Amino acid sequence: MDENDNATVRFADGFVFNKNMVLIASQLVALEDYDHSRIFNYKDGQWKKFDLDMVVWSICGVETPARALFSMSRDGQIDVSSGGSHKIENVRDAGVGPGKLGYVNQIAGIAGQLYVCGGSGQIYRRDSKGWEHFDQGVLDKRGDPDAIDLLSISGTSGKDIYSVGKHGLIFHYDGKSWHRSDSPAPYNLYSVRCLSPAEVYICGDSGAFFKGYGNRWENYSRPDLNEEFSAVEIFQDVPYLAAPSGLYKFNGQKIEKVSTKLNPAPDGFRLHANDGVLWSFGTDHLCYFDGKKWTYVKHPDNP
Repeated sequence: MDENDNATVRFADGFVFNKNMVLIASQLVALEDYDHSRIFNYKDGQWKKFDLDMVVWSICGVETPARALFSMSRDGQIDVSSGGSHKIENVRDAGVGPGKLGYVNQIAGIAGQLYVCGGSGQIYRRDSKGWEHFDQGVLDKRGDPDAIDLLSISGTSGKDIYSVGKHGLIFHYDGKSWHRSDSPAPYNLYSVRCLSPAEVYICGDSGAFFKGYGNRWENYSRPDLNEEFSAVEIFQDVPYLAAPSGLYKFNGQKIEKVSTKLNPAPDGFRLHANDGVLWSFGTDHLCYFDGKKWTYVKHPDNP
């Protein structure tokens, strides 16, 4: 793409390797109708980038055996970037078309291993053989992929994993098998984060927000806000929520709006915390919180 062309981007996801190095997935507004993404490396206040011929939906980083970024498209194509080199991995059953099970939605790290979840109840775990199904008891190859569409996955260990999705779906893996949990609401559940085996947070449509584990869920939802909570992340033991209008947090009793004191006021879409910072990746704005103040991060290609 010519550097004189419109380089404005919309952000899709982000991953905090450490407080000085953050990776951000985006799509050029001018190329929204094409299979194209731009990945930014924001390190020590400097921007670097590389382009991919795929629409990246979710990203996740690893530190071992070498630092690498996994950038996943919804059809299960994964670019693995490490030390300036790239290779492609494929989640073979993901995507649309004959024999495919539907789109995948999130790639996430749990206890040193990578997982992917998506339509038809697809759940994969990456091992030495590649991306292997990890969804016995959840996967339904016969139905509409949208019927069991898993949007988020999180866990405290390989023996304690939750995946949530559309229509209030909640599944829990206890180390032996997957079990469907009693859902506290019929709304789409967009994000799950596990702080401990007995403290799990879930958020979604219509201001949905729940705390609990297993089949025990306390309802702290705020339907009066008319908000769609797209992400929940834990920072300094406090759950934070992202919504199109901005950022919220749970104070232990209720959800309240976060006053970032930033101008422009940030929108919210994805969240990730690591190494003493919480980053918010809105579709239009980037900012981070160090526990004391919020800082707006101006992207060089955006107004």
